Amino acid sequence: MKIIVVDAVAVNKDQIKDVLFKFNKKLLKMNKIPSILDKGKKYNGIEIITKTDTTHFILLKSPEEDSIKLEIKLTYDFYTSHEILSHYLPTPPSSFETVGNVVHMNLREEHLPYKYLIGKVIHDKTSCIVINKLGNINNTFRNFEFEVIGDNWIDFDALKEQQIVFHEERTFRIAYKSNVVVPEKYPEELINSLKIKEITVDSLETVHFECGLRFIVDIKNCYWCSKLQGERQRLLQDLKEGEVFCDLFCGVGPMVLPALKKGCTVVCNDLNPNAVDCLKRSLKKNKLDASKVDVYNLDAKEFLEIIKERKVDHFFLNLPEHSLEHLQYLKQFKGNYKVHCYFFCNDNFDVVDFVYQTTGVKYKNNQISLVRKVSPSKNMYKLTYVNN
Repeated sequence: MKIIVVDAVAVNKDQIKDVLFKFNKKLLKMNKIPSILDKGKKYNGIEIITKTDTTHFILLKSPEEDSIKLEIKLTYDFYTSHEILSHYLPTPPSSFETVGNVVHMNLREEHLPYKYLIGKVIHDKTSCIVINKLGNINNTFRNFEFEVIGDNWIDFDALKEQQIVFHEERTFRIAYKSNVVVPEKYPEELINSLKIKEITVDSLETVHFECGLRFIVDIKNCYWCSKLQGERQRLLQDLKEGEVFCDLFCGVGPMVLPALKKGCTVVCNDLNPNAVDCLKRSLKKNKLDASKVDVYNLDAKEFLEIIKERKVDHFFLNLPEHSLEHLQYLKQFKGNYKVHCYFFCNDNFDVVDFVYQTTGVKYKNNQISLVRKVSPSKNMYKLTYVNN
């Protein structure tokens, strides 16, 4: 909370036009604060303290004849999450990923003592459940362990060392610390949060909106990357109505559903049964034509063996740790098709040589493009080529 004092002219509604004409070039313009304040209107995070008999205030850059000193209180709601966290942290978290009503953070080591402060502020500003990733994505299904750091049920003063909380058909488990260290500048009202070591949840499913479609995502057991939305849009532009689109590692269907919506026939596969279940439920939820899609729950190599006689126009491989290894299995398909293959490569490798060492094929520089940096030393790339 902060109180600011500005110069202003107190007026009634019928005087506004004349006063604006007089002070047109002297109006005070501030970020998120209107130059004309209406006492009868509610503003987000702005409270007028000064009492007058008038209905409006016109804010000015400097004192003028008949102007007053106007006191304005800027409350918690006025500030962004970054502005609030900057008060407590020299370098607050600068970004996060949103999947449905879940905010997914990847906090650095220096942020961890403040994780529940960060979670509360982000939850207050987004109304989302806030989770923090624990460890790396390194298992077969690309899901990750996480902890809950912000939600609407969390009241640290009311927990009283409670170990299990049931909320909205979910079970939350709370582990406590034996010793508490209070970080510098930590807000007094959140001191009890420092007693908490970790909050976990038994299940976390959400509905994510993208491309005018609703995707059911089981956060705990499936993988989703909102940061790739732009890349998915670019790929979608390459597809034409009536083409056959094959997704080897389809997950919950971030490309399957948009391809179907565009009029493609889709044949897709994922080894994760939870992802396949989410995909099938999303197909029903969006009322897409089920006759245009075949969904498999197999190892990708086995899947390709089963469909090898089918005509395919586009192969989509987005399992970056292993996509390149599966290109060899596409050779059994006849006809013309286009391959969209995403993979990781460390900075200390020449990417063209890396692809050659992995696949035995020397692709050209213009067939490989940078998608995004996923860590300080690792990038995601896309290999695109046409088989004639």
